[in-house]
Formats: sequence, C-alpha cells, structure tokens
Amino acid sequence: MMTLEKRRYLTRPSFNFKEEEWLTLKLHFKPFTTWWAVTGSVINWIYKTANETALLNIAAPGDIYHAIWQRDGQRLVQIKNKDVKHYVNKDQCRCKILQNGTLQIHHVVKGDSGNYTVTVYQHDGKWKAEEKTRFFVQEPVPQPILSAECMNKTVYVKCEVEHKAKDEEFTIELTQPSGRKIQKNAAMLELQTRHSGTFRCAVKNQVSEKMVEKAIKCSGKLDLYLILSIAGGALFFVIFVIWLIYCIKRRKAKRREGDGPPAQDEETVSLDFAGKHLTHNKSWGFSKGTVDPPVKSVNTKALVQSPPPPIPSPKSLWFLRGTESSEQENAFVPEKMEHEMHSSMCWREQLEKTSYRSSSRNAKGIACYIRSRLSTAVYRFELANYDVFIQTFCRGRIVRVPEGPLIRVVGTEVAIPCSVSDYDGPSEQNFDWEFSRETDFVRIVSTWDSTFTSEEYQKRVGRGDIKLRRSSNDAVELVIRNIQPADQGRYKCSTPSTDATVQGNYDAEVQVKVISDSLFVSGSKGRSSTPLRLSEGDSFRLRCSAVTTSPEHTHLHVTWQIKSGSAWQDILSLTHEGKFQPGAGYEERYRNGDIRLDTGANDTYWLSVSQASSADGGAYRCLVSEWVRGTDGSWQRIQEKSVEIASVSIQRTALDVVISTSNVSVTERDSLDLTCNITTDRSGIFQAEVMWYFSASPDDTLSDAQLLLSMDRDSVVSDSPLISLSHVDRNSYRLLVRDVDVEDSGYYFCEAAIWVPLHNGSWHKVVERTSAPVSVVVTALEPDYDVFLNASKTPKFSDDPTELNCRITNVQDTEANLRFTVSWYYRQRLPSDDVVTDELLATMDADWTLLPGDRSRERIQNGEIIFSKRSVDTFSLRIQWTSESDRGDYFCVISAWSRHRNNSWVKSKDVTSAPVNIFWATQDYTLTVEAVKLKPFFVAGHTFEMTCKVSSKNIKTPRYSVLITAEKPLTDQSNPNGTTRIISLNQDSVVRLEDWTDQTRVDGVVLEKVQENEFRYRMYQTQISDAGLYRCVVTAWSPGGGGMWREAVNGLSNPIQIDFQTSGHAWSVSPVIETKLWFVYSPECPSPVFNVSVHSDSPTIYQGEVADLLCIVTMEGMALEPDDVSFDVSWFAVRSFALDREPILLASLDRRGIVTQSRRNGSSDISLERISPLEFRLRVHGCEDHDFGNHYCVVTPWVRSATGVWQREPDIKAKPIFLSVKMDVLNAFKYPLLIGIGLATVIGLLSCLIGYCSSRWCCKKEVQETRRERRRLMSMEMD
Repeated sequence: MMTLEKRRYLTRPSFNFKEEEWLTLKLHFKPFTTWWAVTGSVINWIYKTANETALLNIAAPGDIYHAIWQRDGQRLVQIKNKDVKHYVNKDQCRCKILQNGTLQIHHVVKGDSGNYTVTVYQHDGKWKAEEKTRFFVQEPVPQPILSAECMNKTVYVKCEVEHKAKDEEFTIELTQPSGRKIQKNAAMLELQTRHSGTFRCAVKNQVSEKMVEKAIKCSGKLDLYLILSIAGGALFFVIFVIWLIYCIKRRKAKRREGDGPPAQDEETVSLDFAGKHLTHNKSWGFSKGTVDPPVKSVNTKALVQSPPPPIPSPKSLWFLRGTESSEQENAFVPEKMEHEMHSSMCWREQLEKTSYRSSSRNAKGIACYIRSRLSTAVYRFELANYDVFIQTFCRGRIVRVPEGPLIRVVGTEVAIPCSVSDYDGPSEQNFDWEFSRETDFVRIVSTWDSTFTSEEYQKRVGRGDIKLRRSSNDAVELVIRNIQPADQGRYKCSTPSTDATVQGNYDAEVQVKVISDSLFVSGSKGRSSTPLRLSEGDSFRLRCSAVTTSPEHTHLHVTWQIKSGSAWQDILSLTHEGKFQPGAGYEERYRNGDIRLDTGANDTYWLSVSQASSADGGAYRCLVSEWVRGTDGSWQRIQEKSVEIASVSIQRTALDVVISTSNVSVTERDSLDLTCNITTDRSGIFQAEVMWYFSASPDDTLSDAQLLLSMDRDSVVSDSPLISLSHVDRNSYRLLVRDVDVEDSGYYFCEAAIWVPLHNGSWHKVVERTSAPVSVVVTALEPDYDVFLNASKTPKFSDDPTELNCRITNVQDTEANLRFTVSWYYRQRLPSDDVVTDELLATMDADWTLLPGDRSRERIQNGEIIFSKRSVDTFSLRIQWTSESDRGDYFCVISAWSRHRNNSWVKSKDVTSAPVNIFWATQDYTLTVEAVKLKPFFVAGHTFEMTCKVSSKNIKTPRYSVLITAEKPLTDQSNPNGTTRIISLNQDSVVRLEDWTDQTRVDGVVLEKVQENEFRYRMYQTQISDAGLYRCVVTAWSPGGGGMWREAVNGLSNPIQIDFQTSGHAWSVSPVIETKLWFVYSPECPSPVFNVSVHSDSPTIYQGEVADLLCIVTMEGMALEPDDVSFDVSWFAVRSFALDREPILLASLDRRGIVTQSRRNGSSDISLERISPLEFRLRVHGCEDHDFGNHYCVVTPWVRSATGVWQREPDIKAKPIFLSVKMDVLNAFKYPLLIGIGLATVIGLLSCLIGYCSSRWCCKKEVQETRRERRRLMSMEMD
C-alpha cells in the first residue's frame, strides 16, 4: 500500500471561503508550498554546464531488463531486453540509453533541464523501482568586478557582475575581514565598513565559480594627527641631544683653558731606524738612547694621502747608513753630507750623486728628519719603499724613453720614442736628441733649433735618413733609416725648461745595440718558377725555409699569405710564441684540418691545403719576422722578410644535367618514364650522386620541392614501392613512376653532384647542378553521372517539416575505387534581379564526415536540421521545423572521389542539381484578449475577480501565457513607474508571483486556467492600495524545434479599474460603469489627510555626540481613535548634499512595534522609538563623520475599517533634513599630544642618563700633562 508524506503543511485562512474556492487555492499553490513524494522513491539532483555530456544513472541493483526514461511526463527512450526504442527524435533529444540503463545526453542545453523519471521493471513485468532526477543545466557564472572607494576612514566596497541574463541564477558573496554578505540572483552587492584588509568577491553556482580579491586600506584623519605628534616629539628629542652635546664640549674647552700651554724650552727630534732609537737636541747632535718626551709618528700611507711637510733646507737633511760589522752591529753612525743641494735636483738624484749608496742587503730603511721652526712637534718617518718617498716629495718634470738596450738589425729602420710629463708652460714641448759612443754626446737633431745638428749628422738629417716624427705635443720619435753599426751607442733625449721653477729630470738616455742581419728566407725554386694548375677539390703543399744565426736570443714568426686581388691575406701563422693562428675566414677550415702548417727538417715550413676551391687560387708567399724579448719582458719585432712561393690556379669542374624528354602527357593509371643524362669534364676518380624532385611550380630553387628518389655515390637507392630509379649507363639515370594519377601532374627535376676522394679517405662534393624542369600532365578518367533533386515533403505552414532527396542517376564507367558525397546549398530568392551569394548548409568529405556551414551550424547541433544518406545513390535533407527565413531555393552538388595508390581520396568531378524552391503563403498572427469583471458589486475587503478570454488566428496549436499587471496612480511611492507585475502563468501552466510584495497577503492573489483560452484572476481582501487599472498581458506560443516553444504574438486586454474614495467611516458600494469599482465612506464624515515632517533641535553636532531626529505625523479632517490608526515608519539617509545617491535604510518600525535595523559597519549605533502616538524619534549614538547627510522618514498609515479590516494608505515621504557632523579638534589632539609629549620626555631623560654615564665612565681619557718648568725672571742687571 502506497503512503503519502506531506513535507509542508498549509494552514486554513481565518476568512471564510466557499468550498470550491478553497480547492482552487490549494491546487494553485501546490507547486510552491507542498511537495508530495512516494515513499521508497529516490530523488537525485544533477547540475551540468551547457554543452557538456550528462549521464543519468540508475541506482537500482542488478541487471536492467526493462527501463523507461521520461522527462516532465513525456517518454524519451526505453530499453527492453537490450533493445532500444526512441519515443522522440534521436537527434532532437541528443540522447541515448546505455546497456546498464544509464541515460546519456550530449551537448546539453538549458531546454534539457527538468524532472527525469526512470521506471525499472523485472522480467515478469512487475514494477521494480522508480527513480526521480532533478536535472539542471546552468551557464558558467560571469566574471565579478570588485571596486572600492575610501571616504574618511570608511570603505565603500561594491561587487557587481556585468551582462546578467534574466533567467541566470547564481550566488554573489562579498567577504570582508570581519564577516561576509551573501545574496542570490543579484547583479550588485554593496558594503561599507571601517575595517581595512583583503576583500573577496565571489560569484558561483552549482557548476562554476569565479573570484577576485583586492587589498584595501583606508587611513583616516586621526592617523595624520598622530604622525604629526610623534614627529614633534622626535624633533624635541633631537634638539635636546644637540644642546646636551654643546654643553659637554663647552665644559671641556673651559677645563683645557685653565690648564695653560706646555713649556717650549727645549726642542727635540727623535728617530727610530732599524730597531735603534736616536735623539737630537738643539745642537743637532745624535746620541743613542731613549727619548722620554712623546713622539709624533707619521707612516708612509699618511705621507702619500696628506700634503707633505715643508721641504727642509739642505743643512737640516740627515742620512744614516747601517753597517753589518760584528763590532758595530747595533750602532748607527750618522754622516752629515756636506754638499750644496740645488733646488732643481730631487732628493733621489742628490742621493745618487753622493758617495752614500744603500744596498738592499744591509739598508733597513731611509729616515729623513725635518726640523720645523713653526712647530714643537717631532716628526718621525719610517719609509719601507724608496719610490713612495720619491713620488711623495719629488714633484716636477719627468722625461721618459724606453728601457734599454734596444736591439736592432743593420739596415732596418729604428724609431726611439721620447715623452715628457708633469711640466709647466705651453702644451707643445721641444726635444733635443744627442748621441754618444763613449763619453761625449754629439748633437743630432732638435725640434726647435735648426742649427742644433752637429756637422757629422747634417747630411743624414738633410737626406731624411734621420728625422724627428712628432706623435703628440709632449712626445716625439727619433727615426733612423738604414741603421748601421756606427749608430750603436747611447741616445739622450732632452727637453728645454718651460717651468716656473726648475725641478724634476730634463733628459733621459737609452742604449741602442746594432746586430748584423742573419735571417735567411727561401722557397721551392721549382714551384716558384712555374704556376701550379689544379682542379677543384684537389690538394697541394707549399714549402718555405727560414733560418737565423743571430747572436741574440731571437724567435721567428712565420706566416703564409695569399694574394687574390691587390692585398695580401693571412692564411695561417706560427707565431714567435709557438702558437698557430689562422687568418680571417680560415678558422673553420683550420679546425677541420683542410689547412695545416707543418714544420720539417732544415728549418722548413709546409703549407698543406685540402679540398681546394676557386677561392684558393692566387699568389702565395711566406712572410717571416724576427722577434726579441726586451728587458721589460715585452716582445719587439726587429726585422721582417718575405718570399713568393708559387702561383696557384683552380679550375672549376664542369657538370651538365639534362632530362632527355621535354613536356610529357600521360593518362591516369599509366607509367611515367624519365631519363637524366649527366656530362662532366672531370677526369680521374669521382662518383656521381643523383636525386629526382617533384614540385607543383617550375621554380628551380627547389624550395617547395618533394624528394622522390635518390641514388648516392655508392649507388644505393632509397626505397619506394611505386617509384624506381636505375643506373642505365655511366652517365644516364632512369626514373619510372608506375600507376600515375592526377596528383602526379607537375614539374620534375633531376639534381646531380660530383664527389672526389680526399687524402684521409673521406669524400668531398666539388660541384652540384640541377636540370631544367620537365612538365608532366596526367589526364584523369572522369566518371559520367547525373543528379536529380526533388522535395518529398513541403511545408504549408510555419514550423512544418521539409524533406529534400538528392539522387544520382545514369552512372557510367564506375569503378570500385569511386565514392560519391553531397554538398547542400541555400539561395535566398529576391524579387529584384540582385545577385545573391549561395550559402553552404553542409558538406561531406571523402570519409562521409559531415561539415556544417555557418548558417546551419547551430540548428544542426540542436537537431533542427538532419542530413542523412538513405542509400548508395540517395542523400536527404530534412528541416524539422521550417521557418519563414528558410524560404528560398535549395540545390545539391554531388562530388565524385577517386582513390589513389596511397589510399587517399581525391575529388575528380562535381555535378550540380537543379534548384528546388521552398515557399508557402504566410498570414499575420492575430491575437484578441478581452477582460471581463465577474462581480460588479461587493463589500469592502471582499474578493475581486476578473477573467481573460483569448482568441487567435493563423497560429498552429497555440498555447498561452498570461501576466496580470496593475497600473497604479503616480502618487504611489511603492512603484514610481506606475505599472506593477502581479502574477503570471506560463504556457506550461506554471504560476509565479512577480512583483507582489505584500507579505501579509502572500496567498491573496490567484491566477488559474479555466479553459484552454480562458483565465481567471482573483484578489482577496482588497485594500485602498490596490486601486488602479488591471490588465491581462497574453503571449501566444507555437511549437518550436527540439520540444521548445516559440513566441508568436503578444496581446493586451482592456483595463479593469478599481478606485477607492474615502468620504465617511462606513463603507458602501456604488454602481458605476462595468470596468470601475467605487468604495466610499458615508457622506457625513470627511476623510483623514496625513502629513509628515522631520524636525531636529540641533542638526549640527560634534563627533561622539547623540543626534535626535523626530518624525512627526499630523492628521487633518476626520478624527480617528488611536486604536483605529497605526503607522509603518522607515528612516532613510542619503550620504550627499545634493540627494544624488541611493538612499540607505537605517531602521524601520512596523505597526506592530517591531524595530528592524539595517546592518551597519561603523562604530556608531542607532535606536528608533515611538514617543507619542504621532511622533517617532530616531537617535544616532556616537556620531561619526560618515553619519552626515540628508535624513528623512517614510510613513505608511494603516486605518481600520468598521468591519475590522486594516486598510493600507499610500506612503508619505517627509522633506529631508541635513545632519552635519563636525570634528572636535581639542579632543582629537588631546590624547595624541599627551602621548607624544610623554614619550619625548621619557626618551630625553633616558638620553641624558646614557650620555652622563658614557662621559663619566666609558669615554673618560687620562690626559698626561707636560710638566712645565717654573723659573723666576732674572734681573736686567744680572744679564
């Protein structure tokens, strides 16, 4: 026995209805409030994204013998004993049933949503199980947009989505650090808070979710005040520390002034040298011992970085010399140098001219003692490096020449450079050169004095054998051509002084040594006399001999060069350091071993060249240079010689490649025979390589060519089943292509290459040529057939099916390797002669794969257009629901495909059918809607009824959807647009409440279907707020594709007017016209009029105070008892001066006294109370800056009639009042200033304590005061 289970219970209303009215109400609200289920059934909920594949499974255990799937009561498919039966078109529902009973739906759309039921039966036909599945198809949610705005310390966050569809369902969630806010099916969600942090906006449904995050931080005004306070405290602390340091320094200065200067009766100079300590008194005598007075030391680093002390006079300069004798090991004997120290001489030169020399073995250092009359301090210098000392104290002109000796070869050119630096005067300096063989110098040449040259050098200078070559203003070179042994000696370079004071060195000397020419270079006489002729790809060797007998230690640098034009180019070198160095462009050939430089006996150098090319032709020479290492370690080239070895000429190998035939024409399935002939002038050993190419274009570059076959130099042929390559004779190669087809038409090339062997056993390609193309045309064997198109089904109305059949007739000369496919086209027919482009509906390729066109792609996917192949020679096109846009001409194109030897299919012929016109006469849809009032008279608070009768023409099997609308007066604040959508009933008889917002009368409106074309609307407990014009908006729907309904036409009924007039306390009904109802009071009492105003004693307040706002209601006219009138009061705020923003609900108080507050993000709080029957007070506690704005109240009066029914009056909006919130500057600065001053005071005291302790104990320094000798003054008489 089957039991029923009720999920939610209905309560009977308090008012009385007839029995039939109660039954009507129960049936109407059943889909919304009651859920009935059969005990034992299973309900599954499945969500899928559009265009996915859905699987609806069966949870019943065991094998499935018989199962039937239904959607919304309509059978779809069944399986019985593994036989499948479809109740609807398979392509239309895009569904199939698997062997286990699972329902599979491909490419789901929103129309697939619904209630799916599967019933399972056993083998004996008994019921086994029934499962219900709620299937929903949803679109992916849109991308959310998160935006924020900071105002003072408040964050206004908005999360919204763009392009929200009307029937799209999702949940939008806005998460903040202190909570979250969720709303369903909303396009925007707003939030304001005083908490900064990371905000997250998420939009999700059952199949997808998208999210965006943003970190938002708002800093308020008080943060700026706190920063200024802390900055002021820090500034006070810095000033305090500066004042403390100043006081400490001033105290120390006063203490030093009280001590007085030390005695300066004695002058002492101390010297530390090599571990010995010497002192010197006023008489400048040295003694061995220890000096008690403090000594000021200066190290070498300080001498270099700091300015040097004043240069002492010659009489105050002392030098010491250490001895290594055993008797005087620890003794130092000062030697006073009695010489006249000229101001133009540096200390280093003065030391060299004296008899004192300090060797590196026994000299521990040089000490220089300077006695200054301006200072009483004693300076001690310890010099570890003599050059540092000279660079520090010796400043002046420096003349430089190369370090000698300079070794040169007889007969070569010599260039001796000379430069000067650190000089004063003009930038261009003059130079004098002198020469000395033994002692006396002979003047050679000068840059500024033409008479400077001595007599023995005048001829050579006049001939230009000796000259000066200036390289810059401060440098010249002495050039000597054809140097001789007599030129061996010392050369001195001098610079006349241009300095203000004479200091530094003004000349420098260099030694030049002249040796004899002992370098001999020669080549092969046989090869240098006649040129060497070679063929391309040959190898050759060249020989060069170079030897030197120089007494000096010299190295040779050998370079092989080639001259192909006017300049010589390096090939390969063996440097004087023993390294091989290839020339530019020969690096790769050197690494491959094609170019080598080998050394042999008797100082010979061989150049070996392999795989000679045309670039290797030219004159070859051997360039040898002699190098010697100087005293500074650098290499210097002293001479260079060259000799031409041979002249090499390279002859190119000639190669001619020709195909014996020119243009060729063959028939399909025949063989193609081509022969390639090669001719060359190459003699000796060589091998040929042949390759055949195919290209669709005659371009001989072979960029897009296809390699057919190849035969390498070893006569190995690449494998191919249908193409063969044979070597007919030494110079002929035959290409044979069997069973040719149309795709073999094109251009054929023959490419040949000549290979020659190398000395190392490898092969080298010397030449490569490509023949001229040969054009080959393959004539196809086309089949012969006709195409006939007819319409088996033509539409007479819109949404009727259309079926076209395309047949192949009169087929002749067909083969087994022939296949037919079809392409369907549509052409719109225009009344004029305009040319219309054919639109492709669908086509089939060689594998019979359907490729839809752009026009019909979506309809093919939805199953509205079906293409099929009924037989070998028949193709069909079926349009399930033909629309007016499908009218026009249709034709088909049958394509013949031939299979080639590689099993590929190639189109060989197209035949087009005659067009078939699809057309039917259309008539406009007609829809008439009439609204009729059922009860012309009724008592206040009773039921209002109206019916809507619908009639239509030219619509096939229509269904209707009805919407009841009410046009309210413009004074109604609940709907400023004037039209309200109340309730609707769709074409499937599903009722939905639209904009009906009266929660107390949720069950107060009913819309039902009385007949197929008649609908009835009821409204219970009518009130004053229900006044207006009521209409029926009807939409006619006709069946569309895929079980969907298509909107045909809309209709609007005549209005039914309800009007209420209050002129008394008792209600009565007056007869009026059919479409108007009047509710009136008795004429002896006037109707009440309500007014609302907002008042505040102090609209301007400070932060933290309480704001009081009063909403005062006044009544005029009829006086009502307090118990017969009540009010709904709502307070709103607009956070702007010009009322240009959306109002924000603050709080509301209904007529039952229940207060509802909106969610607030600030720290302030609000309260709403009724202080008198007609006064309502709103208080804002702890006001903040974001509480400013225009505030107003909206009052909804409720009046109780004589029958005890509460009637709602229109909403009344008060004139707004502006609430201004100011900041209390004193309170805002009070706590930050106190905190800043307190912190600054504590830090200052702590700094004083640390400074005092540091100066008292840590930084205390004992100062040893010099004991001053106190003597009495002697009288003048005693002196």
